Amino acid sequence: MARIASGKEVLEQAKDLLVNASTIEELRQAQAV
Repeated sequence: MARIASGKEVLEQAKDLLVNASTIEELRQAQAV
């Protein structure tokens, strides 16, 4: 876990976070109905 991530890995992580965040937001909206 201590190794330094490359720029590409950081971009992939950020993309995954964005995808997961939007999916969670959709789930919340669906549950709120």
